Amino acid sequence: MEVSALALGPDADAPFLKELARRGGGRFYQAPSPRELPRLFLREGQEVFRGEALEGRFPVEARPHPLTEGFRFPPLSVLLPARAEPWAQVLLTSGERAVLAIGERGEGRVAALATDLSRSWRDFPEASAFLGGLFRWLIGARRALALYAYPEGEGVRVVALGPLEAPEILSGGTRRPMVPTGPLRFEARVEGEGVLLDRGLRLPLALPLPGEWSPRDGREVLRALAEASGGRLLAGPGEASSGKEALPLRPFLVGLALALFLLERFLEARLDRGASRALP
Repeated sequence: MEVSALALGPDADAPFLKELARRGGGRFYQAPSPRELPRLFLREGQEVFRGEALEGRFPVEARPHPLTEGFRFPPLSVLLPARAEPWAQVLLTSGERAVLAIGERGEGRVAALATDLSRSWRDFPEASAFLGGLFRWLIGARRALALYAYPEGEGVRVVALGPLEAPEILSGGTRRPMVPTGPLRFEARVEGEGVLLDRGLRLPLALPLPGEWSPRDGREVLRALAEASGGRLLAGPGEASSGKEALPLRPFLVGLALALFLLERFLEARLDRGASRALP
């Protein structure tokens, strides 16, 4: 396993990321602006798959989907090692290998094509039409289905909003039917991440971001952290004091000001006496 690192912008900790890539056996990239990301990601992909690509003649089988209808795909010259995620929908295969997989992730759409188009499909006259349709699908409208997860106790409550028929949640190898709880609303409880299934639709269920979890009492976590670092858990702000009363500085400052004032008067008096003696 290799670890590569990329520093984006002038504020990135480039020395740390460079050392991380060196120790991980990967590569380090410096991107002054986000416009450099596509070029650097392409370069990293070429480095990762270098020497692992299979070359030959690999027949392609298309699965039923609006994007593949009407196309007869010729064999591929290059096949890259790839594995489709459980939530993805595989459209093209070569034997047991996934060639093209698509899906929805977050608020967008993604697609992965496991071949080198510079060497495969160069003589495929319909390649531009197929890829154009794929690009239009990628930039299409946002999905009409919304999937949310709310942590409750030791599990997660899943809520799906949209025109579904008989949705199920596949989690931990078990299918659970989602119960309708309102118009275009379905719910289920699971123990972790999974996939929503409905009429061939596969939509990934990702757990919420840390800031979206329900508030929980972190006293035991704080206690363990304090004990591990040799400290103790304070019950309130009052225990944070050292036990010593604060020393008031005002009397000392007033006394110092008074002493300086008297010293100034004394020096002025001496100067006046010295001046009067000097007069004839």
